[in-house]
Amino acid sequence: TASVRDLLDEAVVQSFTFEGKIYRLEPRILINGVPSSVDTVLKERDKITIETVQTVEQLLYSIGKEAYIEKIRPYTITINDKSHYIPTLTPELLINGVKGKVDSPIKDNDVITISSIKDPTLDMLANALNKKLDVQIEVTFQNERVKLYKECSVVKIGETLLHANDIVRHNSILVWDEINT
Repeated sequence: TASVRDLLDEAVVQSFTFEGKIYRLEPRILINGVPSSVDTVLKERDKITIETVQTVEQLLYSIGKEAYIEKIRPYTITINDKSHYIPTLTPELLINGVKGKVDSPIKDNDVITISSIKDPTLDMLANALNKKLDVQIEVTFQNERVKLYKECSVVKIGETLLHANDIVRHNSILVWDEINT
């Protein structure tokens, strides 16, 4: 009697490095549409399907790292009913050092890394959009250096007023009012 293992060669096992850790992945085996193991004994006329990881997204699901999928989506927000894509706030997915996407094809021994970008703050977002939250000037008043600030923008999510260090998550909907300009 033969098993699935007898039909497979060692080449079917894939190896990937994700974020510095090596993962060895066995193929998904279906016999007559039913998930099976490599040790399943085969019968005559069995239909065998071997599924291997083909894309970054499939890899991330296979190794339990699907939370990364959302992290590498393009960073977009809506400001005053207009959608904005901000490439500088989008982490880069690299496959063997070359920029890729979640649906990019991958092969055995590929090295996948994601550039780390901190959660964007309102200040980071303002800089990326060339908008000012405030302006400041330093003056001397009675022989003392004094900093004067003037607010330039009022930014809200719903009714919540945002401050420079507040995190602005992907897909946030903002109301951005420029004042005192």
